[in-house]
Amino acid sequence: MNTISEVRRQLEGEVETTDTRMLSWSSIFAGTLMALGFGLLFLLFGNAIGLNFANTYTGRASTGLSVASWIYMFVALIGSNFIGGYFSSKSSQLRVYYAGMVHGLMTWALASTIVFGVGAISASVFRVLLVGVADNRLNWLSFFGLTLGCAAAAIGGIVGEASARRGRKVTDTEVERKAA
Repeated sequence: MNTISEVRRQLEGEVETTDTRMLSWSSIFAGTLMALGFGLLFLLFGNAIGLNFANTYTGRASTGLSVASWIYMFVALIGSNFIGGYFSSKSSQLRVYYAGMVHGLMTWALASTIVFGVGAISASVFRVLLVGVADNRLNWLSFFGLTLGCAAAAIGGIVGEASARRGRKVTDTEVERKAA
């Protein structure tokens, strides 16, 4: 039987719990929606200021505008994936080791699959990328963008989990109920 102080430390996240669940799918779906929502917000903002995706592959934009558009797309991708991973792990309430990173990675994987799935149906540039006949420069930049998004989601998940562990305050009633 655990003592009251052990239960309090466990609930506050100072020690790992014995809960072996590694995934909270509701948190992953919520994080995915956050990543997609912020991705759309950043995309529309980029369009408004002239840094849109079409500048990166059509060849109609100047070299400087094309490079600035790629940089903006990378920053937007990194930012939206970080936010999605952070929100996913922060809301999961699972405090086992690596749960935050796993939630971040699952959020990235689901969001990327949705974006490429919808994109393949509706936009020829996605179909060209997926088939592998796109300009090699576009292939490499897309690969690095997805890789950076993956890393950002994992880091967001780790930060979200650490933040949730630090911020958890437990009431005496909660401790007594768990200890009983």
